[in-house]
Amino acid sequence: MSTYSKIFVAVIVIVLTVGSPSVIYAEDVTNAIIYEYLLNEGDFLDTYPVPDGAVFTESILFPPENPGDPEDDLPTDTYTIEFDCVDVTFDEGFSLTIQTTPYGATTGTGRINAHGISVHMVTFDKSGANNWGGIIIQSDPDGGNLIEYCQIQNVTAGANEGAVYINGIFQCVVANCNISNVQGGAGLAASGGEYSFRSNEISGCNGGIICIGAMDDGEESAIINNILHTNFEPGVSVSNGWDGSIVNNIVYDNAQNQIELVNCPLSQVVNNTVDGGDNASGIVCTIAWTDDIRNNIIINCDPFGIVGIDAGSTYDYCLFDGNAIDNSNCVDGGHSIDDDPPDFVNEGNHDYHFEYTSSGVNDGDPAEAYYDPDDSDNDIGAFGGQPAGDFNIDGYEDYIAITEEGLLFDEDVCNLGLETYGMLGDNTVDDGEVLTIEPGVKVDILP
Repeated sequence: MSTYSKIFVAVIVIVLTVGSPSVIYAEDVTNAIIYEYLLNEGDFLDTYPVPDGAVFTESILFPPENPGDPEDDLPTDTYTIEFDCVDVTFDEGFSLTIQTTPYGATTGTGRINAHGISVHMVTFDKSGANNWGGIIIQSDPDGGNLIEYCQIQNVTAGANEGAVYINGIFQCVVANCNISNVQGGAGLAASGGEYSFRSNEISGCNGGIICIGAMDDGEESAIINNILHTNFEPGVSVSNGWDGSIVNNIVYDNAQNQIELVNCPLSQVVNNTVDGGDNASGIVCTIAWTDDIRNNIIINCDPFGIVGIDAGSTYDYCLFDGNAIDNSNCVDGGHSIDDDPPDFVNEGNHDYHFEYTSSGVNDGDPAEAYYDPDDSDNDIGAFGGQPAGDFNIDGYEDYIAITEEGLLFDEDVCNLGLETYGMLGDNTVDDGEVLTIEPGVKVDILP
């Protein structure tokens, strides 16, 4: 047995601050307060750290315009408004806009850096009885805009806008956020830009995620690993040539279509789990074909699991079950599974992980581009494929069902690099057949 020792070194650092901010944090935050803080009597600071408990008492343009003498304008630079594990509120209707030139006298570029942690998220909320106006991104700073581990709620947004709205060709990452109760708009929205919406949970909004327009050459945008449910319009709605990726999302019980594509022939819809809750259609494609729809679970949709309006999109390697009509006016690539219960861990509680008995395991597109993280064939649904980062079978990387001919654990199996397999216990090996388990492979006999 090895013994490990740890050495702890205490370091005391004394920091001497030169040119300290001239403005003390205020509970009420206005453009003038932020401006004076950044101006710092001519020394200029590049970051405004929002204090915990701050109340925004007017709509903020960041960086703020000079409220007085133009000669005291902020110089050309990137300015960051930082929310570090704080709880803030906004008075009725007020919003935060991250802006860039040309806006008024300000020549700087704004950047938002809102970052909490899983156990202490940044909270954006209303300060009184009525909703606030959300966060609007209109800047393209070095390093991009970041909103991560935030709770954003009680927002009123415009149509095709959202609690966070990217308005233009700007960069932004929104990740690991909980967004709820957005009236008029979506939880997340973008019109142009290069962005990543990933690992967010969005519910109780007018729509889940709305994206409009194609990206410029070389830009990529992705909607990945989100949970989108119980919204009043589609869980995901993309349109006007949007050409990003919708991957590994769980989309269920939204009042309208779960995933909606309008004139998006170059978009990808891969490895999502879609549950219509017997009240809405699953994947709906209109105006133009969408030819990369594959490895999706589509269940409990009414009237349609997948439907092409005005044009027939192509789908393949999908799993359908419990839909009023699986397919209307779309082209089946010939490898999908129809009317086969997916065998989830707990569908009633929306735990869409597979049990090891599920027919969707390793039944997705066998092309290498869709392999699971363990280099096995794709598991259909939101937990399969490379971006998933989560093995699909409850508690096991993979499982082996022994057929009447027996099964040889040979190099073809062991080269997956797995250490543990779950074996179905009700299978047998016939007399005269050989079951070989290679060194380093552990097999659990499952009930």
